[in-house]
Amino acid sequence: MGKPGSYLGVSEELMAGCCFCITSASMTLLNKAALSAFHFTAPTTLLCFQCTLTLVLVGLAYALGFGRPPQINLRLLQMWLPVNILFVGMVWTSFYALRNIGVAMVTVLKNLTNFLVIFGDLYFFDKRYSAGVWATLFLMLASAICSA
Repeated sequence: MGKPGSYLGVSEELMAGCCFCITSASMTLLNKAALSAFHFTAPTTLLCFQCTLTLVLVGLAYALGFGRPPQINLRLLQMWLPVNILFVGMVWTSFYALRNIGVAMVTVLKNLTNFLVIFGDLYFFDKRYSAGVWATLFLMLASAICSA
């Protein structure tokens, strides 16, 4: 696949991770503001806007040379369709959670889903994780118990 590049002297992986953290946090906070402070009552419209904005930003990133789009075919679309449906469902239900509970608690609940992912990996794919991953998960569990 080749050696990963760097942007502004920062590795591609670190740049992608930072972009994810910034966009994820800003999306959560903006959703909370739209749903609670402004009493926005059309979360599906907000979701559609966010998906459209995502497509525009990804297209812009490709145009600027940050990666290249994958070759799209029917098999690829069929493979990713269930993932996209689950993702949209997750975001849609998080709108309703954000409307009724705080951002911190929604974040804790989202972090606890990592346990389901890890146990799914163990059960379905026989994947094993290092002690560091387990320690991190149990710290997240401890923080969830403390925040409850």
